[in-house]
Amino acid sequence: MSGLKNTDTHILICEHKTCLKHGGRDTAKELKHCLRERGLHKRVLVTRVDCLDQCERGPVLIVYPDGVWYGGVDAARVTEIVDSHVQHGRVVEGLVIHDMNQRRGNGAGTGGENLEVAGKS
Repeated sequence: MSGLKNTDTHILICEHKTCLKHGGRDTAKELKHCLRERGLHKRVLVTRVDCLDQCERGPVLIVYPDGVWYGGVDAARVTEIVDSHVQHGRVVEGLVIHDMNQRRGNGAGTGGENLEVAGKS
């Protein structure tokens, strides 16, 4: 057995200096608090990453397995993402900077921009 907890959702949150400068530390802290408060911390894995290459859109986080990239996520908006997207599967439209479902053309997209992922086209 791998020792990995049984997760439904994986959230990557950027901790590059630019995202941190725009409030990323508070966003990450509120994300962890919000997940714990709602009893979701055991099924949602949060990984802090060095850079998601979207500095001008920070703080940035990605919700998997849905592949939805959110930008401009402050501490207040991260609560909205947890309550809407993580708990109920509803994408928070106003914060989406990229939706991988839209890129695949499966009709599940949100109308977010088609951005290139760092190193991929």
